[in-house]
Amino acid sequence: MERKLQASAPSFRFSTVMLIDDTPLDNFINKKIIETSAFAENIQVHLNGLTAYEYLRDLDKETLDASLPDIIFVDLNMPVMDGFQFIKKFYTLPRIYREKCRIVILTSSVNKSDRDMARGIDPDIVFLNKPLNTEHLSLIM
Repeated sequence: MERKLQASAPSFRFSTVMLIDDTPLDNFINKKIIETSAFAENIQVHLNGLTAYEYLRDLDKETLDASLPDIIFVDLNMPVMDGFQFIKKFYTLPRIYREKCRIVILTSSVNKSDRDMARGIDPDIVFLNKPLNTEHLSLIM
């Protein structure tokens, strides 16, 4: 009797995450870490806060709940629209966005005032220093 081995599909913690960072290398590394740890099934990448905001704002209202990312990793220092500008615009979107999406600041900044500003916007914002790693991912529930 011949036995066939079947690989089971990975069990992902989240359906979709969004990376917002202007550095392609950081996006590449973060995407690989997320993929290899089975953290999320889908990964969306944006190179600045404006394209990310426009994407979210323009989602089809009929499929909004299924289309929203569970986690949004956002860098702070970017051209066009920086991370804090994105976060402030994000909080102007309808309530379902805030209920479904969790904001995680992923930055190289070690400035305490950045952490304080994030807490001032929303105390539930997670603040992580680059580089992203599996330990960081385990902290995000």
